Amino acid sequence: MDVAPRRRWRRGPTSILLRAAVQIKMRCCWTLGLLGLLAGLGGSGRGRAAAFSTARVSAPTEVLASVTRVAKDAARQAGVHFREAMGTARAEVKKTKNTNQDLLTQIDPECQAIITDIVTEAFPDHAFLGEEDVAPGPDASRAALQAALKKSDWVWVVDPIDGTTNFVHAFPLSAVSIGVCYKGEVVAAAIYDPAADEMFWAERGTGAFLNDTPMMVGSQENLIEALVCAGSPPNTGPMRASMRGVCMLAAKSRSVRMLGSAAIMLAWVACGRLTAYFEPDLNSWDTAAGALLVEEAGGMGTGHDRDGPGDAGAPYTVASRAILFTNGKIHEEMRAELAKVQALSVLPEDVDNVTTISV
Repeated sequence: MDVAPRRRWRRGPTSILLRAAVQIKMRCCWTLGLLGLLAGLGGSGRGRAAAFSTARVSAPTEVLASVTRVAKDAARQAGVHFREAMGTARAEVKKTKNTNQDLLTQIDPECQAIITDIVTEAFPDHAFLGEEDVAPGPDASRAALQAALKKSDWVWVVDPIDGTTNFVHAFPLSAVSIGVCYKGEVVAAAIYDPAADEMFWAERGTGAFLNDTPMMVGSQENLIEALVCAGSPPNTGPMRASMRGVCMLAAKSRSVRMLGSAAIMLAWVACGRLTAYFEPDLNSWDTAAGALLVEEAGGMGTGHDRDGPGDAGAPYTVASRAILFTNGKIHEEMRAELAKVQALSVLPEDVDNVTTISV
């Protein structure tokens, strides 16, 4: 397939100043948010602050620029492919995975093959982790991520169609999500929404962009002003946890939405359409790209896995499964509300002896 022409960002005086402002705000928000988080942890009695690493790796600049360009091209080509199939027989469900809500179509592996071919040709020594190569379930997901991170300093973490259920129903909220890790840290990201022809992308330390326009997170100061998104997981246990959060936040925020695509929701937090997004159980390919977008746009992300930091949270890593991403300003307030109902934790009673979703 031909690569769609890329728009070029013209570095005029105004755009240079805007880009600089985005980077300054991003650095300040992340620093202040992290200090606030660590201060909160210090008083929580958990004693986990010392265990959290805030060190940043430095990827080779020339390689990183090429990686970002290839990620955008691959995301666009895969997105065009699935946009052309949307609403046709090729978009029908081929089979289900772990549950009847976790769908697979003919197009998912085709899109992944497009991305794999492009990445392999450009970077044959890089490792590749794609959703369609991994067996269902969190254990398989964790193992695949760890194996990929051991293969190479560079790892491409890919969801060829994030929001497959939306895609099957021709509901235009699906995206290609590509996050690229260097030594375990996400350093480049591309999320392409083909229905809207929107390319969300970022490089570590240079800001985040929607097409060629710098992005900034929303300015909401309090949770009551926030438009919040929650995940709608395909598995019963995480869904019960998510619904606890929805019920708690319904009266505490401006409104709550469920859009069915982690990549879209993270990208929309990054560009200010949403203020926050949480979900209790996701895979690395669901969050890697979007996490970098939010952080580079001035927001904040934390991981809350029960076998790790739990409700207190720690800075997001590509291995985080329970996540909270916000504009930074409402982060601690929202985290505290979710903690009251353990909305980021899948509890034993959420899954014991339950075969159907009932909320």
